[in-house]
Amino acid sequence: MTRPKGSYELDALLRDLAADFRAMSRQVLAGFEVTPLQYHALLLLSRAGQLTMGDLCDRMLLASSTVTDLVDRMEKGGYVARERCHEDRRVVRLQLTDRGRRVVDEMLRTRLAKLDSLLESMSPGDQERLLDSLRQLHGLLRTPAGGSATP
Repeated sequence: MTRPKGSYELDALLRDLAADFRAMSRQVLAGFEVTPLQYHALLLLSRAGQLTMGDLCDRMLLASSTVTDLVDRMEKGGYVARERCHEDRRVVRLQLTDRGRRVVDEMLRTRLAKLDSLLESMSPGDQERLLDSLRQLHGLLRTPAGGSATP
């Protein structure tokens, strides 16, 4: 198999970018009483409106016990509410509380301001090319062939 030119560099860049992005996220979230993992869960709930515990596990790629502990802490902090499904009591639905929505909005505003300041150093054309390339890569990774490649 012939490797596309730059695959090693792409792999290294994506790993470095992921680590740098996590570090930036930790800095931005330092002023909040929410961990990066909690923020990720809150953001997923914000986008979906409501998720079951199983859906949250799937979207976060985490085990049920891990997500249960995470949701316990977020519920104790007043960020999420659990609701049992009336048709199937085994199903637990999660949704943001008003406090959870406010915190997500504030954290997202802070993160986006940081990203805006980074993008300002790039020309509008470079910004668009970057976004186009990332959209394309994202799409490729989500296709069955893109997701089934062996590491």
